[in-house]
Amino acid sequence: MFQANPLKTLPAHAQAGESPCLANNWFTSTGEGHRMILKITAVLVTGLFAGLCRAQIELNQASEIDLDGLKGVGPSLTRQVLNERQKGAFTDWADVMQRIKGIGPKKADSLSAQGLRVQGQLYTPSAPTSAPATTTPKPQ
Repeated sequence: MFQANPLKTLPAHAQAGESPCLANNWFTSTGEGHRMILKITAVLVTGLFAGLCRAQIELNQASEIDLDGLKGVGPSLTRQVLNERQKGAFTDWADVMQRIKGIGPKKADSLSAQGLRVQGQLYTPSAPTSAPATTTPKPQ
């Protein structure tokens, strides 16, 4: 007598042309699939914008962790900033560069590009000032 192999027999819902995946049937019948795709897309877009938008860090309120997280700022520079800040708030980038050894125009520009602000201001390099040209008349 011939018996059918039970492993080769399809379930009744699959024989009727339906998908054997219960999750697929649930998503398509309830519309949850579209909602789930929208939710995933929203999370991905939010993450993308979060990565593009750099957090602004105010030097006069920055924590040790905030400062250490900046590229080019190590524990020593962080300590200098925190110690100088206890003496008084920084008024502008020129004040920072004067009081903190190791922060010059190049470093200030780099830190500003990473989101560091002083009194809400970005670092803007000042144009080099040159003395007015004075000419002395040649004796004739």
